Amino acid sequence: MLAFSPCLVAIILAATGVEAGSRLWQPRITHAKAAVAAGIAVRDLSGVTNIYFNGTNFSSTQHGHQKRYFGLNTPSGSSDYPRLWPNGNIDACFDTATHTHNGVNGVSTRDILYDNLIAARELWRQAGLDDKGGSFQFNILADNDPGCARALRSTHLLIIYAGENVRKMSSTVGVIQPLGEPGGTGPSLYLGPSMTLTDILDIGMMNVVANYAHEMGHVWGLHHEHQNPKWWTTPFSDTERDKIYFSEANFHCENLADFADHMVGYSPTGPEAWRYTNERNSLCRKHAYAERSKFAGGINYLPMDSEGMIDGDKSEPDWDSIMLYPSNAGGRTVGGVKQNVITKPNGDLIQPNSKPSQQDVKGLKKMYGVKIDRGFIGNLGASTSKFLNKVKTIRKKDPDASCL
Repeated sequence: MLAFSPCLVAIILAATGVEAGSRLWQPRITHAKAAVAAGIAVRDLSGVTNIYFNGTNFSSTQHGHQKRYFGLNTPSGSSDYPRLWPNGNIDACFDTATHTHNGVNGVSTRDILYDNLIAARELWRQAGLDDKGGSFQFNILADNDPGCARALRSTHLLIIYAGENVRKMSSTVGVIQPLGEPGGTGPSLYLGPSMTLTDILDIGMMNVVANYAHEMGHVWGLHHEHQNPKWWTTPFSDTERDKIYFSEANFHCENLADFADHMVGYSPTGPEAWRYTNERNSLCRKHAYAERSKFAGGINYLPMDSEGMIDGDKSEPDWDSIMLYPSNAGGRTVGGVKQNVITKPNGDLIQPNSKPSQQDVKGLKKMYGVKIDRGFIGNLGASTSKFLNKVKTIRKKDPDASCL
């Protein structure tokens, strides 16, 4: 007969009381739980990555372990860009273009992306980022909602479908400044806060829902976990560090899919080899140079040393972060095998993460000034009081009961 720890039973009972879904979604969600369960199970292609799963739109770049985050620090009330959303609340509008999808013409962006976006928001909620306190609402507006007007491009997120079989995902980080149409005809429809998504299965985390959750992290203001300059040292950073997580030893720039294209015209041998070396080192070590050169691999991997960013007092990367690339993201293919671009310091592979981590959630709450719940109990949301009551009851009945 199996013996169960009373504390473990209490945790299980409390956890089952957590409610999913929110009436704050527009339109109302009636199948979020099923979408999450089915979406994650069916859309998982472990071990396959064909491109950078996020081409973050870098045109927007103009105490204790509970503070793990790397993102924007410009408040929503500032006149500067990029900045945070008011209380983390986002009004989202679908691009009204139609597409050919699964052999059917005229399919709307909403019909293609809606269910997976619902599931992605639910992943964040299950990780502890609910919207019950009036923050972090992700409201999908109707296509004819006045809030989706082009004149209001700085107040809503435009969600775009990349196109069938198009390998592109990119998101602006936080709220960026909308740019005008040529000729001064008002704000551009597309040059403002935006999220471009694909439903290709073999990209990024090999999981469509997890990929969309990653993009949501960017839109709320998070940068890639691996691009925090704290994890790098010279020659990638101007700061010498005692503890190094990413260096020439475990960042393999030559394995990036677009590296060879950027090195056309340079030879690693012969009298002009020094030119190759100089160009390679500039592309593969300095984010600003990679950005000027439109080197997507460097843009999405190299440490970012720009103003307007903040991170917590961390001692090492959050290896469970949804904002962390798996090892072979964006790697070139050799003999049908994707090459690894980055690994852990000991050579272990960085595995795809299928959900936001607790530190992702704590980081966003810290960035937006939302109270951070303490420990595991805080992640149970509404069931916290139930959990505590069950533990107290158990302790009264058995003073020797304890959790390992």
